[in-house]
Amino acid sequence: MIDCCASDFYMQDLSNIAWLQGWIKSALAYLGGAGLLGFLFRDPLKKALEKFIDSRFDERLARVKHELDLEQQKMSIVYQNQKDSFRNVLVAMHNAMEVIENEIAGEADWCPISQEPVETLSRVMAQESLFLDTASDRALRLFREVMWEAVQYEEQIPSGGKVWRAHDQMKFIADRLAQHFRIRVGLVGGKDDPLLDIDILGACRDIN
Repeated sequence: MIDCCASDFYMQDLSNIAWLQGWIKSALAYLGGAGLLGFLFRDPLKKALEKFIDSRFDERLARVKHELDLEQQKMSIVYQNQKDSFRNVLVAMHNAMEVIENEIAGEADWCPISQEPVETLSRVMAQESLFLDTASDRALRLFREVMWEAVQYEEQIPSGGKVWRAHDQMKFIADRLAQHFRIRVGLVGGKDDPLLDIDILGACRDIN
């Protein structure tokens, strides 16, 4: 995308060149009726002015092309860093759910986890927040909020059912966020934003 500055310069030049073209037509029409003097100067003047216009076009087009190249390079770097951030976030969420799964003592016996895995997730969130859009960041914060419900504090031990519900909601958020990331990087298409489901989950949690 051409930035506003480059676009303004380009439009200004087009306006100036249009004015010059009008002036040239008037000058050539005048010289056309000036007898021998007009005959002698008509073609050289026309060529000189056309050369001037071409040089102005070439100069501005080169500048706009340079602006486009710089913008493309910046967007390429941002795109690559964003993909890396998405991948790191997905891995962090998978690891967080795996911590809970590894604490299952028996069949359907869900046990709480320590604070350390949540702190690990928080560090990843802080590192990757620069390249996350607002909706993704909000979804990831809800994921962490849910994860805290599976954490055992000193004398506060969540029940197996509460840990299971936390894991179930974490998996729901992770799945929707992964779909959103795939859309953002162009791997899949879709009109509906998967993060809307996460917003609804967050609203339901606020109500309850």
